[in-house]
Amino acid sequence: MNLHLSDLLKIIKRRLPVIIIATIVAVAGTGLISFYVLRPQYEATTTLLVQPINLLKEITYNEIIANEKLVTTYTEIIKSRMIAQDVISRLNLNISVEELLKKVRVVGIKNTLITAITVTSSDPLQAVRIANSFAQSFRDNLSEIMKVENVSILDEARLEENPKPVSPKPLINMVIMFFLVFNAGIFLAIFLEMMDKTVKLQGYTSEIFGLPLLGIIAKFPQKKEQLVCLDMPKSPQAEAFRTLRTNVSYMLLTKNIRALQITSTMPKEGKSLIIANLAVAMAQENKKILLMDCDLRKPFIHKIFAIANNFGITDILTGELDLDRVIVKTKQPNLDVIPSGPVPPNPSELLDLERFKELMGQLKEKYDTILLDSPPILPVTDGQILAKYADAVVMIIKLGSTHSESVKQAKYMLEHVNARLIGVVLNYERSQRKDYYYK
Repeated sequence: MNLHLSDLLKIIKRRLPVIIIATIVAVAGTGLISFYVLRPQYEATTTLLVQPINLLKEITYNEIIANEKLVTTYTEIIKSRMIAQDVISRLNLNISVEELLKKVRVVGIKNTLITAITVTSSDPLQAVRIANSFAQSFRDNLSEIMKVENVSILDEARLEENPKPVSPKPLINMVIMFFLVFNAGIFLAIFLEMMDKTVKLQGYTSEIFGLPLLGIIAKFPQKKEQLVCLDMPKSPQAEAFRTLRTNVSYMLLTKNIRALQITSTMPKEGKSLIIANLAVAMAQENKKILLMDCDLRKPFIHKIFAIANNFGITDILTGELDLDRVIVKTKQPNLDVIPSGPVPPNPSELLDLERFKELMGQLKEKYDTILLDSPPILPVTDGQILAKYADAVVMIIKLGSTHSESVKQAKYMLEHVNARLIGVVLNYERSQRKDYYYK
């Protein structure tokens, strides 16, 4: 799937609370560490002037180059272990040579004969003393090392009355952390979205699967009522089912469909709850609707309607009971239910009997529409078998859960048995738009 700018904005909007919280925590943590944990560091700088060796005659270009190289040489000498050890001895420092050299930065100022010695320390006075001591030690030892005395101290480091630390800089650190974490959060959100192969965007259905979107069902409220079209008729979820009913009814009319199979790729994607509410919504239009629980392995329709499951489709297919004995009236007028009945040892073989085809013929004479609650397609073959008896199939896709590859595979398996897949329903829309439902 190609992500467009609008898709990226939706991704960022959905994960924005997490990004903001992570950014606030990171910035606050940075501020606390900068203000209360890190020790302030102070700098002191002493500058040296390297005088030309030849002061008696006009200096040539080559001599200028030689003097600049001499500055570079002096810079390395200043940072030598010998000078550092001498500074430790002069100041009686309780520190190793390596630790001392980490505090010292020596830089030759470009296009000049000036060298700057900068020392960083948590003690501003110590920084001044070390910087000046490095300059003095280098000047005192230069004649012995290079046999010349052409270095003078230009500016000694001095202790200011109110020294200001050069680090940490809490505000700057917090601003930098804000941009780092916020941008990293955005990129991570997009990366996770790209790596997540589940279906999340509505455009997926037509762009990837080539199937029309028949409806979007928002997440159910955390209440016991599962038949929202009966118990919560004014809820947004009930309105969503009425929208689904309109789209499905149009398909049934234009494509001459009497028996509609509702299925999914895998279990727990909400197909039974959706087909039950769709059946209620369709019956409310004064049409005779029959809902059949054809999931003989894990039936659920009887639980939704609070009816017994002692007998049902299994008894009809085995010839133990007649059709009229297993049809159950519901509290919704015009809606009947046939439960699955006892779980058989051979569900696939039972559904594949010629008796099921005969049963569908009888039911089409009694009802306007027959809705088949089918087992999921991928785990078992029952769904493919049922597709032979249904006039069309609708697939349920659970947003953020159903994998796109699973949908493609299920679609292929249904097409392999010449099933007529007419559309999909998206279940559990994460972000319910304010303008999606009429008030």
